[in-house]
Amino acid sequence: MNEDAVKKSLETGYVYRYSRKKRKVVMKGEESGNRMKIMEMIADCDYDSLLVKVIPEGPACHLGKESCFDVQIK
Repeated sequence: MNEDAVKKSLETGYVYRYSRKKRKVVMKGEESGNRMKIMEMIADCDYDSLLVKVIPEGPACHLGKESCFDVQIK
């Protein structure tokens, strides 16, 4: 997220992100309908990482899986 995406997420209660490809802020799940309702947003001690706890409205991964993080590498 960039600063605008964080602001939009906090205003709406849904996750927004900055798309480098589209060069604009977009809602996560905007095209698929699989939006993410924010329950909690927590910053790390340096304020350079966010943990966003959500209630997903469908699969989170663009491949239709529950999560994009399912490949264990170690």
